[in-house]
Amino acid sequence: MPTTETLAESTRRIDGNSRWWDRSYTAAQAAYDPNARRYAHVSDILFDTVKAFPDRVGFSLVLPGGQCLDKTYAEIGQAAEAVAAYLREDLGLQPGDVVAVQLPNSLHYPVVLFGALRAGLTVTNLNPLYTPREIAHQLRDSGAKVLFGFNLFAARLAKALEDVPVDRVIVAAVWDFFPQEVSSQLEHYLRNVAKQVPDVPFDHENFADALETGGRHRGKDCLAEGKDCSAPAFIQYTGGTTGASKGAELTHDNVVHVLEMLECSVRDALDPDRQNSILTVIPYYHIFALIVNMMLFTSQGGRNILIPNPNPVSNLKPAFENYRIDWLTGVDTLFNGLMAQDWFQEMKPEIELAIGGGTALREDTASRWQAAVGPIAEGYGMTESTCIIAISPFDGRGKPGTVGFIVPGLDAKITDEQGNPRGIGEPGELHVRGPNIATGYRNQPEAGGETFQDGWMATGDVVTMDADGYVTIVDRKKDMILVSGFNVYPNELEAVIQALPQVDEVAVVGKPHSERGESPHAFIKRNNDGLTEKMVVDHCRANLTGYKIPTHVTFLSELPKSPVGKILRKDL
Repeated sequence: MPTTETLAESTRRIDGNSRWWDRSYTAAQAAYDPNARRYAHVSDILFDTVKAFPDRVGFSLVLPGGQCLDKTYAEIGQAAEAVAAYLREDLGLQPGDVVAVQLPNSLHYPVVLFGALRAGLTVTNLNPLYTPREIAHQLRDSGAKVLFGFNLFAARLAKALEDVPVDRVIVAAVWDFFPQEVSSQLEHYLRNVAKQVPDVPFDHENFADALETGGRHRGKDCLAEGKDCSAPAFIQYTGGTTGASKGAELTHDNVVHVLEMLECSVRDALDPDRQNSILTVIPYYHIFALIVNMMLFTSQGGRNILIPNPNPVSNLKPAFENYRIDWLTGVDTLFNGLMAQDWFQEMKPEIELAIGGGTALREDTASRWQAAVGPIAEGYGMTESTCIIAISPFDGRGKPGTVGFIVPGLDAKITDEQGNPRGIGEPGELHVRGPNIATGYRNQPEAGGETFQDGWMATGDVVTMDADGYVTIVDRKKDMILVSGFNVYPNELEAVIQALPQVDEVAVVGKPHSERGESPHAFIKRNNDGLTEKMVVDHCRANLTGYKIPTHVTFLSELPKSPVGKILRKDL
């Protein structure tokens, strides 16, 4: 007969009134103090480390051609102070003004990011591969006054700036920071041989010049007075079911608290007796890399090894050849891609820990990685949760197919469609509440009201929780498509495709993909048989980032609809 204890377990509800899964926490997680604040302001993460480890190399850039460049924390901090002075003293920006950052993983990124934050400004990250339409939307919605761009992507930026001008554009170059001889060689090759650097057809200032200008104010503290921790540090954009991209407002408090929650969860996996390194392949504009790679490893005095362009995967080879890599964050496709490389198999790098996030880590990928390389764990989170909601334990207790435990400091409940709490093993929508949850969406109070209610955030994900507290992602309540860890929202694709005059109706759904997890599949009712799949794909390519482009287009005479005329994506 079942005991009283097992009966209690089987009838336990995940109702938000207790965190009973904390019995599974490590000692470090159990010691989490919600009132602890190592930092008052996000910029302190860098500048405290500059004081503690000025001579440590904090960031190392690795270019596809094998060129490597190291910068100490002191050098990064000095450059960030120059950027802060440039923005406040030379451009006259005031606390709360928004700075757009459209940079790949580069040495410019931490300099601009922490410089802007030190000046009391708010940062909005843009994907460098965004199309002009996507760039214009985010600049307009965020209200950005200044934009830091990259010279390789100047052409598409120029078109966006025709529609949404900003007060000042600063353009960084691949060869910035390198010694003069190497810088000249790189510039010559990229401009004249590879032909990869387009002309910059708009008014701008070169990053090197802006850095020099700001440096003239050396010694002047440009940190915003008062350190308002409730102010947004980031307007981090995520898609929306309405098709309009939403800017989640993440405060300094959100970031500072999530760092405490994350640090106590990974503490046992970090070697306290030496500097730990992490290979940064996921772009910093993604919340996963921004928090785990940038913020966590900077707070630990670690080293970020930067990969500006991970495609093809062979671009990572020089990093493994030149540096010891302790940690690697990535998505399922990255781990599979590395294991398929002959050079990676021959090199047999000793990676102490890999963390998968952004998309589900397939059990087959995890088992092969563990057998061939080393430990791998899975995390789960959202932009609105400042990256993290749950993470697998790193001590061998992880359960395949789960994302581990809800992190310390978060309340959680799982509900049915009527809002009633679900029990052990019963699927329902996950809701979370805690100090890392966004305050809302910029300019979209209605969308915020749907997501954030009474202190709780509805994740839109259907999950289960077992008796030990392990969370399994079952499905997504939203229609979001997850392509290699990046969110693709059907309504955005549908709006672009619908602009074709030959299209009467369109619906986009996710299709399983062997390498990318999912890929967009467009179903179209056309009014002209002359419309071809190639025409649709070419149109999408001109208006959407590469990972959003449909890989399949199917023409139907009718699309399935509900009695009120709503197209039924679930039937497709």
